[in-house]
Amino acid sequence: MNIKILFAAFAVALNLGLIIFVSFRNRRHTVYKTFILMSFCLLMWNLRVVVSSLIETKNISTIYFNIINQIYYPLVTACLYLLPVLALHFTISFIEIRSGKMKYFIRICYILAVLLSLIYIMNIFSSRTYDYMLEFFVLPLFIISLIFIGRAYFRSTRPLEQGRLGLLFIGGTVGVTGAFAEDIFSALGINTFGIGNVATAFYSSLVAISIFRHRLFDVNLTIRRLTGFFLTLLILILISYLLSEVFKLSILAPYVYLFIVVAIILVFGNRIMLYVENTLFKKSKSSNQTITEINSILETAKNTNDIFEISSKILKNNLNISEIAFCLYDSNLQIYRLTWPAGLRNTKIPELSDSNYLIKWFKYKPKPLILDEAKHLFKFGNLEMVTESNFNEMLAELETLGYEAYIPMMFEENLEGLIFTGAKNNGRAFNNADIHSLEFIANTCTLWLQRFRMLEKIRYLEQLAALGEMSAYIAHEVKNPLAIIRSSAQLINSNTQDSKFTNLIIDECDKLNRVVNKLLYFSKTSTPLSEKVNVKKEVTACVKEISNNPSFKNIEMPIFHPRNILIIKFDIDQFKQVITNLLLNATEAMKGAGKIEISISEDGKGRVTLRIKDNGPGINFEDQTKIFDPFYSTKPGGTGLGLPITKKLLALNNSNMRIISKPGKGCEVIINLPYWEK
Repeated sequence: MNIKILFAAFAVALNLGLIIFVSFRNRRHTVYKTFILMSFCLLMWNLRVVVSSLIETKNISTIYFNIINQIYYPLVTACLYLLPVLALHFTISFIEIRSGKMKYFIRICYILAVLLSLIYIMNIFSSRTYDYMLEFFVLPLFIISLIFIGRAYFRSTRPLEQGRLGLLFIGGTVGVTGAFAEDIFSALGINTFGIGNVATAFYSSLVAISIFRHRLFDVNLTIRRLTGFFLTLLILILISYLLSEVFKLSILAPYVYLFIVVAIILVFGNRIMLYVENTLFKKSKSSNQTITEINSILETAKNTNDIFEISSKILKNNLNISEIAFCLYDSNLQIYRLTWPAGLRNTKIPELSDSNYLIKWFKYKPKPLILDEAKHLFKFGNLEMVTESNFNEMLAELETLGYEAYIPMMFEENLEGLIFTGAKNNGRAFNNADIHSLEFIANTCTLWLQRFRMLEKIRYLEQLAALGEMSAYIAHEVKNPLAIIRSSAQLINSNTQDSKFTNLIIDECDKLNRVVNKLLYFSKTSTPLSEKVNVKKEVTACVKEISNNPSFKNIEMPIFHPRNILIIKFDIDQFKQVITNLLLNATEAMKGAGKIEISISEDGKGRVTLRIKDNGPGINFEDQTKIFDPFYSTKPGGTGLGLPITKKLLALNNSNMRIISKPGKGCEVIINLPYWEK
């Protein structure tokens, strides 16, 4: 065997191995599909050296000689013309070029490749014409592919992406140069010893590495799968041999043999592979170590911050991750917001509402998501909810956030939050063991957070009960003396002409009486009446009443509403109390001048949406989580009971509210109200 055949055999074996590797990854994806076809074309081209050697030595029968001439050589020709088209198709899929014109161009190239192959096979033109067709079709397409890769490399700002594009560019350059250099040197009479075969194998290898390295490829998984595959194949061959020995005397032996082998592969093939894999290989040490550590260390956590600190420390040490963020659901504001940052490049993670597509995705598919996998997962995942607009929206969202891994935190089928992590410091991709560890940490953190939230809720309810009792006691003890003081001041006022001080006493008594009424309202739990409420009518009445106050005469309060009358189910007095509280909050924040927009609409889900938006100073981020706490107020002289009472009344009437606010950009209250069921 000469060195040329040896190189060709090496290239054949390597390309065959790469085809098997990639087929275990994802055969449906365009990137993987085109790579498999490319490797097959290269394999056929490499194999021709071995076949030609067999023909030259005449160590081949006439039947096989005819098969090679009539089938194999035309197939090699077709592969040669298809190869550059597949390379270009692979390139635009790999770097995510989603242009409609490019798709049509690829289709035209495929058609041309097939036509050129047929022309060559039918031997219509001279051999020199074929050389021209090959040079002016194959080489330009390879060059276009390299230009696309180079342009994507220089435009990319992410080291991981540049790494895989660099490998792809080097592989393409070496492969094309090696293949065409062999033809050039051969024409000059220089023996290259089949170096072009090695170049093509080198190209396939670098392309495979560029795919595997940054697309969640796990080498350990592939080794396990390949080992299982070959052992399964060995077992099937052994079974097949025994069966052939049993049935060899029968006329139907070949058919029975074929049927039994196919049945064994279909029924037992996957089971045997799974058994071999589970028997020979165990979970990685790092994954088990991470699980053990977080279970033991979280026992020492005393609050939610401890949970975040411990989890981030374990992720940094075991998975070599530097950037970690916890984005949790805020039930008061009904949004997902950044709760705990640790070493982030950018801590301004946007607030994510339920309408955000990223949140919708994780509720639909609560599995870890890797950025490098996302583009292909949404486009080729065969998922019903994925549309082109949703796909682009998700890509834009992920690019804005700029992290590598997104892990949902689920509890009883509810999305409680997300963990964002940056890339690994060593530049490697997240493998299956890493994903398993991240998923386990997310689930464990969620359980511990629920535990602390439950404890906080119990403490909060105990505080509310104590506050309610105290409020009722204070209100009861203060209300009667207040009434006596006020009536006495009125009596004095009727018997004197200087009523300045007595009027002051009466005003202050009225102010104290309002505080007492709020305390009583907060302390008691009354069952609301089920009444029909005309939203537009009652909101208009509340706006008119507040507008009559001279202090608010410079505040505009336009009302936007649909033409049809919207009727909700609500206690009418409590509804007025809710609207009045919210409008008073907004007007007091405006400091005498501004605009409050009130809009009424249907949400299409059997509920009415009421929005109250002002252009005041807004609410500070640190205050937004406390605004529903009793007696917490940011206004001088405020009681801190307005919003807690409002939230309580809404809950009693099967309604809810959320507040969207940014400092300096106003505040918007969104209320969902139930329709009146006819």
